[in-house]
Amino acid sequence: METLLRDIRYGVRSLLKRPGFTVVALIALALGIGANTAIFSLVNAVLLRPLPFAEPDRLVWMWGNIRNGGNRASVSPLDFLDYRKQNTTFEQFAAAFAVPLPLNLTGSGEPERLTGAAVSGNYFQALGVQPALGRIFLLENEKTGQDQVVVLSYGLWQKRFGGDPAIINQTVMLDGRSCQVLGVMAKEFNFPASTELWVPMNFDIAPGMKQRKAHFLRPVGRLKPGVSLAQAQADTDAIARRLEELYPNTNTGWNLRLVPLQEHLVGNVRPTLFILFGAVGFVLLIACANVANLLLVRAATREREIALRTALGAGRFRIVRQMITESVLLAIAGGALGTLLAVWGVELLVTLTADNLPATAQVKIDGTVLACPAHDEIES
Repeated sequence: METLLRDIRYGVRSLLKRPGFTVVALIALALGIGANTAIFSLVNAVLLRPLPFAEPDRLVWMWGNIRNGGNRASVSPLDFLDYRKQNTTFEQFAAAFAVPLPLNLTGSGEPERLTGAAVSGNYFQALGVQPALGRIFLLENEKTGQDQVVVLSYGLWQKRFGGDPAIINQTVMLDGRSCQVLGVMAKEFNFPASTELWVPMNFDIAPGMKQRKAHFLRPVGRLKPGVSLAQAQADTDAIARRLEELYPNTNTGWNLRLVPLQEHLVGNVRPTLFILFGAVGFVLLIACANVANLLLVRAATREREIALRTALGAGRFRIVRQMITESVLLAIAGGALGTLLAVWGVELLVTLTADNLPATAQVKIDGTVLACPAHDEIES
């Protein structure tokens, strides 16, 4: 241990004696590691990390599919109810409004305009999420008299109600209606994106909820265990054919197009992220190669020093160990600076790509992210 400490002290003094070399090497390593870490944090959050839902591989997103028209349409309320009732392949079949629901919160502090989401009573069960406090909606909450309830997001609970756990079962005013707070969702849950609170759909009151011409629901489902996507597609296609026979004026040419939820959320950004990650990977390799060249040049200038140490009795292993110690010190310092740059870079990337990131992506620097550039550096 004493010998190692001597090597470290000597290595620090040696690097400080050549500040030009040290600064250039640190900048090269910091830029390569920082860029690599920042981009990999996006790749990890969007592509590698599982969705923050229970058994996410069973989750399916559904688009309304118009024959000879478009394949990314919404679904009408009555069609949704028929699909939910008649399907045999989904454990849960739920939906949310296709557009955010603006709601005015009054009665507790200053009035505030909030972004809400109207969802079916089994929406949270379909996603497989649980609240941090209280409970979530049930199918009964879709009925008149049981629909005046609300579930808060964690952020709204903290901001508006100070994180008070006594908010459960209290009432708040939403658009002039008294609603009971059933629960508060977990901090990580943000689906649909930027939602501050959730209210249940009511299929009984509004005329728009009793028709097949207006399409404004986005279904999401949880497959039964062992059911494949192809089986679910065949199941919903059979329902679509029955609806077409019963309601030719509104359902001719309509069916559902099923895609895995993961694919729906990240499909558009996947190629871009892989290209960026490959590019910054090359940047890191170039940085490592440049630093290696600098070290070789520096070693060539230390021939007299090495010869003197050899004459004084230092063995080959002792000299190699000293060189490795200096390289490790340089790598640690460059990694630390790179991590600091990555923290700033992640914030910048999230700001620039906020509109394109999936709502479920939690971009952060953790052990997995730091291990990737560290491994690449060691390999280089």
